[in-house]
Amino acid sequence: MILIIKVIPLKSKGNTDPINMHIPDGWLSLPIILLGWSITLGALGFAVVKFKKENIENLTNVGVVAAVIFVAQMFNFPIAGGTSGHMLGAAFATYVLGVPGAIMAMFVVITTQAIVFADGGIVTIGVNVFNMGIVGVIVAYIVRRIFEGLERNAKNKETKDRIYVGGAFLAAFLSVVFASFFACSELVASGVTTYKVSLPPILFYHTLIGLGEGFLTMFIILFLMKSEFPLRRSMEQPAEPFIETIKKSNKPLLGSAIILFGLSVLALFASPHPDGLEKVSMIAGFENKAREPFGLGVANDYDFLMLGGFLGTFLSALLGIVIVLGVFFIPAMIVREYSAKKTQFTQ
Repeated sequence: MILIIKVIPLKSKGNTDPINMHIPDGWLSLPIILLGWSITLGALGFAVVKFKKENIENLTNVGVVAAVIFVAQMFNFPIAGGTSGHMLGAAFATYVLGVPGAIMAMFVVITTQAIVFADGGIVTIGVNVFNMGIVGVIVAYIVRRIFEGLERNAKNKETKDRIYVGGAFLAAFLSVVFASFFACSELVASGVTTYKVSLPPILFYHTLIGLGEGFLTMFIILFLMKSEFPLRRSMEQPAEPFIETIKKSNKPLLGSAIILFGLSVLALFASPHPDGLEKVSMIAGFENKAREPFGLGVANDYDFLMLGGFLGTFLSALLGIVIVLGVFFIPAMIVREYSAKKTQFTQ
């Protein structure tokens, strides 16, 4: 869910025992959990079916975006009142990939965070994906369509680019605010809090987080534009596959690498303060309902092999990048190889 933010101590995530701020197991009722999973699996099925109409090599675009989102979410930036926030990524993914690719990217990122890094509940993956990866994507899509119309009427490329980036800021901001509202509603429906107690602080904190999200989204998109990364400028037409663009120029590959490395370094200096949702759970008194997060033990709490310090956090970032890239790049490369052999055979 979005309100999400992992508590990342400056020197090591592994030195704390936070409520990992995707909604953890223990906070939500069974009906809400089942509803979240039902919507998420339905949306994921829709995304996969729609994405199959595109070039399978566009999975490489999804992989790069998913890797950027994974690492960006590791960086908690401070906001008011001893609280922190981190990038959600749904708007960024929607602007670069379109709706199907964005949903797929968010699902893989959130699932990887829960299973490998014990960040968020396992049972609540469906609800967390719904909040961050479906609500956030839908909001971003609506904003994108509005700004796309404005972009078509612009007189020159410079104006079109400004409209594109400005829309990304607004989409990012609103995606955070709406996702936080749905998260609050799920908590209220589960009986752990009330709107009166939790909604005002949740909206307050996530309005500030949304502003941070907007600026980070703008910065990343502007950098990718300079790097000639294949951005999806129309919701109707997919961008060129990333794997094809790097045949023509090394700028997209270099730009992506710089973004991933830069965000990984930023993650080392993440704010140690609780995120917006965790802070509200403390205010409302339901933080202790969270169950101990499950993880494979390889890098629980973003501390690779319990090495601690900068090394544990940095290696966790690299592990996450490898996983999410592999999920999308490997199928794309297999199909690419198969298609090449098939073409060679028929010639």
